[in-house]
Amino acid sequence: MTVYKSSTNRGYGLSFQAHFGFENLVTVDPNGARGGLALYYNNEFQVKVLHSSNQMIDVEAVAIGKKIFMTFVYGDPVQKQREQVWERLTRYGLVRSDPWFIIGDLNEIRGNHEKDGGALRDAGSFLSFNNMIRNSALLEFPARGNQLSWQGRRGKVMVRCRLDRSLANEDWHTLFPCSYTEYLGMISSDHRPVVAYLENKAPKRRGQFRFDKRWVSQEGFLESIDRGWGLMSEGSNGDFHALTKQRRANNRILGLYDTEGNWVVEEKGVPKVAVDYFDELFKTTSPTDFEGFLEEVIPSITPQMNQRLLRNATEDEVHRALFMMHPRKSDMMP
Repeated sequence: MTVYKSSTNRGYGLSFQAHFGFENLVTVDPNGARGGLALYYNNEFQVKVLHSSNQMIDVEAVAIGKKIFMTFVYGDPVQKQREQVWERLTRYGLVRSDPWFIIGDLNEIRGNHEKDGGALRDAGSFLSFNNMIRNSALLEFPARGNQLSWQGRRGKVMVRCRLDRSLANEDWHTLFPCSYTEYLGMISSDHRPVVAYLENKAPKRRGQFRFDKRWVSQEGFLESIDRGWGLMSEGSNGDFHALTKQRRANNRILGLYDTEGNWVVEEKGVPKVAVDYFDELFKTTSPTDFEGFLEEVIPSITPQMNQRLLRNATEDEVHRALFMMHPRKSDMMP
């Protein structure tokens, strides 16, 4: 399934459909300067169009046997008219309890941290967009590639912004826990194509949990456990679980570049890249000439101190040191 913003009519979209072999096409023809939308899909997804306009195409579909909703958005270039888009999306978010996914050129950013170049915007100008995301309970996807998806000149200044993105509710992230997006290179457009990968199977990893009995003696440890269980039991509004899913999504490593610049995403390949990197980082070069280095080191140990440090420890000193330890402080003690 794919969607793109089109400034041409349905005839061009049909030729595109035939070339790539999609079975169905839904189009919204452009209205003057406002670009239209074209959605391509195959019958296996059982797509039902719920709403279409020059601002979005909203569909119901079936994926891995479950009903899902997908909204393909074009945020209006005019800020006041974008408010209508946010209002409709918020209404969707308030009533939908099934997995819901959004992707497109939203023509808006969440803050000045999502732009490079040009004048800074007032913080209040981001409020309505962020309110829509929060009120609709939408979560960001992890992403790779250059997320500053649009670039253009404002006067003599080059400006880059993250205008394109994907979002989804908690149910979607539960159904597709390994979903992520990739920002591709710009080709014949001032926008980067955005590809969403919908993965529902997390790679299997073995892990071990070891409890350290010394934690129990730490002040506030048991109280922290009580507070944590309290948060989980209070999760009627889903905030705790939503934050956990967002944190996991943000912390997930999608891939790493190896020493030859190749992007590695395989389950066994990613750890190997990390191990090789640190192995090379801490590998010794076997230096032999330390004189120049040592000349720059200012001694802090006097000869008298060094003599005391080098002498053999007495039996009494060993006895006193051992019996000063707490019984839980050393794994050497029975």
